[in-house]
Amino acid sequence: MVERLRRVLSILERKGLDGIIMRGREHILYLTGFKGSEAALLVTSKIAFLFTDSRYITYARQAVRHAQVTEVKSGGDEIVKRICDLGLKRVGFDSRNTSYETYEEWKRRLGEVELVPLGREIEEIRKIKERDEVQKIRGAIRIAETAFFECLTEIREGQSERDIALELDYRMGRVGAERPSFPTIVASGERSCLPHAFPSERRIRKGDVIVFDFGCIFEDYCSDETFTVCLGRPSKAVEEVFSCLREARMRAIDALAEGVSVREVDSRAREFIRQKGFGEYFRHGLGHGIGLSVHEPPSITSEGEGVLESHMVFTIEPGVYIPGQFGVRLEDMVLLEGGTVEVLTRPKEELIAL
Repeated sequence: MVERLRRVLSILERKGLDGIIMRGREHILYLTGFKGSEAALLVTSKIAFLFTDSRYITYARQAVRHAQVTEVKSGGDEIVKRICDLGLKRVGFDSRNTSYETYEEWKRRLGEVELVPLGREIEEIRKIKERDEVQKIRGAIRIAETAFFECLTEIREGQSERDIALELDYRMGRVGAERPSFPTIVASGERSCLPHAFPSERRIRKGDVIVFDFGCIFEDYCSDETFTVCLGRPSKAVEEVFSCLREARMRAIDALAEGVSVREVDSRAREFIRQKGFGEYFRHGLGHGIGLSVHEPPSITSEGEGVLESHMVFTIEPGVYIPGQFGVRLEDMVLLEGGTVEVLTRPKEELIAL
């Protein structure tokens, strides 16, 4: 925790700030160990303060490390009062997790204090994963994959997408997940061309392509992967797309190394897919970081910023979605560690036919 707080202090130095207010649950959990749904964290160069209400105050005093816990009464004056008492003049705030209404209230009550919006700077403190974080991610992957392959053995023609998704969620929980890390996607037939489809009452049929995008949370950390499955023998068109994406995935993985730009990695897969004639059907970024949140830096897209660094965990997920026909996506989670690239999830080398 101390090292993590040092990363926040480096933001103070770079931005010339006297303090930073954080409201994002994952940021607060990462820095203090607090898991409640309502809190704010004020970090200064000398001390950190966690503010929460009466529902969590006893728990916070037991769980929080490296921060002084303060109970917030009705009206929420405590944060403002603390900033004024400390004489802070320039304070950053977590703009992605702070409402405009809250910002306006702080601005009104803090008077001459300058409020500086921060977004990416705060998110990036979590992009480098520690050893215990990686172990928790491995645990989440193990649980999710165990549940998925159990679920596959029970799939039959006539089941609805919704029922299959509910069964997968149930099995992840039974194996040890805290909860799904995002709403499970099961999309079949022509609906498989919807990258983020909600499971529907559509019943699967022989010949359907079925996209499963799922993950779970284990000890606060997320997994996220996608399998594409066929109920029966896949068509030549589906096999062609799958083969294209398998090669695109490998080209991207082969490009992974410290110092390589995220745009270059995206380009390796995207250009190959374009050459094969499917470029217009690949409509999202190639990957994203993952940890306490299912989407974290780095953002591996054609417009992403920065380079890959050691101890990052992220997804590689090329996809092709042909409207009115079918979609195929292959998604793996990858760990970059020094000069080594490890695919953490089960590699999608073959199209699964049920």
